[in-house]
Amino acid sequence: MNLPRINLPQLSRRLLTVAACAGAMTSCVNSSTTTSPLEQEVEIPSGITVSSALPADLPSGAANASLSEAAEFAWNEFIALNWPAVPQSGLANTRDTPDATKLFGDQSEPLVWHTYRSKVEIYPWNSHYPNGSFIQGDSLVFDYDALPAYFYKDSIPPCAEASNQAAFVNLDETSQISLNFMFAGINPAEATATNSSPQLIRFLAKGNRSHFDYVTSKGYFNHGGSYYDDVQRYSNAIANDKVVPEDSIVSFPSGTIMVKAAWRLLTAKDTLSQYHTTKVRYYEKKGEDACYYEDTQWGLVALHIIHKTPTAPYFTFATFEQKDNLLTTDGKPIEDAEGKVINPSGFDTPTTPEVKHTDLPSTGTTTTVNGPFCDDNDDRLFYLNTANGLPSSGNSQQGICVNSRYHDIPETIIAANTSAHQAIASYDAANGISNSPWRHYKLVNIQYQPFDTTAIDTANKPAATYYQANIVVETNYTLQKFGGRQIANGNEAGQTSNYGPDGQPFYNVHLPAGTQYTQFNMGGCMGCHGNAQVAGADFSFILRGGPVLEPDVPEIDAENLAALKAKYRF
Repeated sequence: MNLPRINLPQLSRRLLTVAACAGAMTSCVNSSTTTSPLEQEVEIPSGITVSSALPADLPSGAANASLSEAAEFAWNEFIALNWPAVPQSGLANTRDTPDATKLFGDQSEPLVWHTYRSKVEIYPWNSHYPNGSFIQGDSLVFDYDALPAYFYKDSIPPCAEASNQAAFVNLDETSQISLNFMFAGINPAEATATNSSPQLIRFLAKGNRSHFDYVTSKGYFNHGGSYYDDVQRYSNAIANDKVVPEDSIVSFPSGTIMVKAAWRLLTAKDTLSQYHTTKVRYYEKKGEDACYYEDTQWGLVALHIIHKTPTAPYFTFATFEQKDNLLTTDGKPIEDAEGKVINPSGFDTPTTPEVKHTDLPSTGTTTTVNGPFCDDNDDRLFYLNTANGLPSSGNSQQGICVNSRYHDIPETIIAANTSAHQAIASYDAANGISNSPWRHYKLVNIQYQPFDTTAIDTANKPAATYYQANIVVETNYTLQKFGGRQIANGNEAGQTSNYGPDGQPFYNVHLPAGTQYTQFNMGGCMGCHGNAQVAGADFSFILRGGPVLEPDVPEIDAENLAALKAKYRF
């Protein structure tokens, strides 16, 4: 078995020499395109197929695709990544690999994307190497397929008795990139013996084999090797509008996938069969120290899929939600499973209180609220802002309640959801499946081409796609209406601006075009991750964040907020 390795004599804080994956290395093979001989493959005219084969690219290429074709691509990704994985043993080529003997909808094993490496498995704290690493001769060898182990600065013990095998779903984020905390009003507010914040939605981030192999081959896992030089070279190239050779900057290979997922505690109010559930690890504090619990009564409420393809070197960004995230005050779903509004909230504004934003180079950037903060204690989602420049009551019981999306799901996406659910229903019927949760998830949108703010509402470029945002992953105004740059410091921190610090228009996505870049002020997920490109990290916030100091715990105080802002570099 040949694995990525690095020579020990040159191993240091800045790792220099790497023997990367060579052509025949079995560990570098992406086996996630296996098609199960067991499955009754169902394809409908829309191009959505219930199959474990992960699509490598949009069929027409990203530049030529329509929103409808991109939605089909997103659904085919979603289905393939939610296929049950082969049993996880730590043997070669077990992570990222679908099980050819299992059916879509089987939840008895971890799913393919579960087996991607958690961010701390790729970027452990500096005193560790990625779990599974071992010395062979004079080299350090990186074994992607090792079973999960989470190496933060300090060892995190269980809060109570736990299994010896770590859960693949490691919920070590409690905020939306330090900008706000997100809560589900349908859950009970009172703390329990094992959960200090039952309403809190928690998150994880992961990367696949291609991400891991690239990072370890370059020595970037601890921001070593040539990381700082490569990042600076990329950032300078963008600032100077002069394209430099790809091998001299941070550039993930095609096939790199990163995912972000949101989970919440499920209760008697929820229909459990309509959620994907699995064992999760989440973190609490006992005394002054963090510890972890593991529990199976958590449901997946959102999944981002970020995929670099041959024709989308800027990554595609697809985001899915469980159908019942958006609720009225009395717990009725605002949208159906396809994304159509069936129970309007009854409010005139997307949030209570209404959030207002101004952004002018002459007067600066402000985000304010119109009216008192929300303390209605009903079933709606709500959030608490934490960044200096965002409106907050300073009271954890008074936040901003979510009444609706800022932009409804487009009809093209609703049509794709309808087709996907029909395909899954046909597959379930053909295979005798009665308990699959996947017809209860919907695509919210996909960004597959960057386009400038000036192109909104032209062909295949609706505002909802420009401002693509997941209602439980990007909930506050900054993330629901992202455009331009994230302001990192000072009294305006946490807001977005379409202008740079010099007052000139800011562009967050840059595509090589000969010796110069084509520049866009893109919105939504792509525009947000474009800030990581501008910083030299090729759209990857987990690479930019680097070694993970500690897991987040649900504490809303000045010390914890300062630590979060440092962690997410905002």
